[in-house]
Amino acid sequence: MLSSGIDFEEVAAVPGTDPTSLDKSPLGKIPCIETPRRFLSETGLILAYIEACYP
Repeated sequence: MLSSGIDFEEVAAVPGTDPTSLDKSPLGKIPCIETPRRFLSETGLILAYIEACYP
């Protein structure tokens, strides 16, 4: 997140063009982030994860 100073790597993605994208986001949702345990693709879950990890 730019405003909070958290380091991240942005990867451009176009839904449906990468055959491995469904491994990361089964419903093809974007945004999607990779965590140490799994991928998250629901915006609410992503925000909750970031808040919990970087209060």
